Amino acid sequence: MADTLCFIPCCKKKAVAPDRQAVLPTLNEKRIPETWQKLQTTRNRMGACVDEDIRPRIALRQYDGGFYNSQADFRENIACNLNAGWLDLYIISAGYGIVHALDPIHPYEAEMKGGVATLWRDMGLSGVISELICVSRARRVFGFFAGPSHWSGAHAKYRYFFTEGVKTAIADGATLDTAACFYRGSGMGTNAITGALGRTLLRGLRSDFSSRFLAEYETGWADGNIVIRSENLLEIQKL
Repeated sequence: MADTLCFIPCCKKKAVAPDRQAVLPTLNEKRIPETWQKLQTTRNRMGACVDEDIRPRIALRQYDGGFYNSQADFRENIACNLNAGWLDLYIISAGYGIVHALDPIHPYEAEMKGGVATLWRDMGLSGVISELICVSRARRVFGFFAGPSHWSGAHAKYRYFFTEGVKTAIADGATLDTAACFYRGSGMGTNAITGALGRTLLRGLRSDFSSRFLAEYETGWADGNIVIRSENLLEIQKL
């Protein structure tokens, strides 16, 4: 299995054209046997938001917002690392809960806030993320999110589910060398923030998430008018 797991948010803008060929899901019951049924049940409850009349695309090509267009070759870079076998990339999705970057999904209209976020919280989405981490036996886990790590009525909850999932995984015995979340430290503008986070992911992949790379983000890394910082989740769990 992959040595490194990365988690990123979905986005509102979706692609138009479907994939030409059918693709089998990468995330399935074999990967998360304990929480798979809960995930499927809640996906079914979200079915009214999903346009199943449009043929699916793999998630990496379905989402078409700032994160996914942060560089012209973003998708090619991600695909290369996925195909190399050392990386698995998961997307926290308001419509599907969580999907692998290569999973086929239909377009949908939902955001991870309000009643939608509450539904996924009550289902136990953080437990799904925890099981993914534990079963994968990955050494390193990274997230890339804009919002707060706590539950807040005013913000989307993508980072919350990631952070809680990592904390639960550690409590359940996951042996991680590194667990960090990269987030907006300062700066404004949705596209600017998501673009900076996407480029942070690419920089991390190019450096193999080296100690120098991680140290740069602990103090804050400027990307245009956006400063991206990192939160060490292993240290937080010890407190």
